[in-house]
Amino acid sequence: METQTRRDLIISGMMGGQGGGFYKSVTIHGLGRINGDLDCLDFTCHGRVNIQGSVKTQKAEIHGLSSIEEDMQARAMKVYGKATVGGQLSGEELEIYGFMTVNGSCDAESFQANGGFKIQGMLNAGHIEIQLNAKCEAREIGGGSIRVEKPANSSKFGKLMQSLLPKFDVLTTDTIEGDDIYLENTRAKVVRGSNITIGPGCEIELVEYKDHFHRDENAKVIESRPV
Repeated sequence: METQTRRDLIISGMMGGQGGGFYKSVTIHGLGRINGDLDCLDFTCHGRVNIQGSVKTQKAEIHGLSSIEEDMQARAMKVYGKATVGGQLSGEELEIYGFMTVNGSCDAESFQANGGFKIQGMLNAGHIEIQLNAKCEAREIGGGSIRVEKPANSSKFGKLMQSLLPKFDVLTTDTIEGDDIYLENTRAKVVRGSNITIGPGCEIELVEYKDHFHRDENAKVIESRPV
């Protein structure tokens, strides 16, 4: 549908179910529900919304609470509040500063987390950067460059995250596979890649590496082997 035929949707206060469809800009300031699939250019939530369908958008910013019952596709997405996706999540640039739950898999070009997340399926991205300000979980993780580290929390943002979120600064997953991998405070059964550094606070059952492997003295690795 052409851009000029789209209209804006604004939800303020407490509103009943609104119909899904094609929109230019969707903005939520209050409490509402959208019945059906949503296709928009811009999605912003400052309140609380339940979308009983899928979401497709160019840009999404979630400052409040958003629940999407099916799949979500966003070219650029930032989560400052709390978001739940009932199906698959896909996009180019995904950034998490609050907390995100995905009941399916998550696929992106770039994935950056400064908050927390729980992904029931696989997290797959070309570039993955995770700052462990909160508990992070995914069944599997795959990417080109993967970096997971515990921040010093000397910044104002780090101190704020510590005060708002529970102190579960650990990444838990079954398998991590990538080209260049650096890990801190990670619990995994298998880590597999070309260049692997297992940093402090890690507990890994098996490391399989092609070119380079380094283990910090404060990390636990049960078995490592070249492949």
